[in-house]
Amino acid sequence: MADTNMLTDALRTADACIAGALALAQFKPTERGQIRALLESVMLESATALSALEADTEGGEA
Repeated sequence: MADTNMLTDALRTADACIAGALALAQFKPTERGQIRALLESVMLESATALSALEADTEGGEA
């Protein structure tokens, strides 16, 4: 169950980072540093989500 919470939290955070990067790209495309930081956060949160998903799968919950 803890891994499921980690999975949903990571996906929510990644979603928020994507929304922020999209908004910046649309309205302030010159803010490349901030966009890059948000996209790097998406990669980190995606890795966390994958780890949580794999832990759930190994635990027999999938």
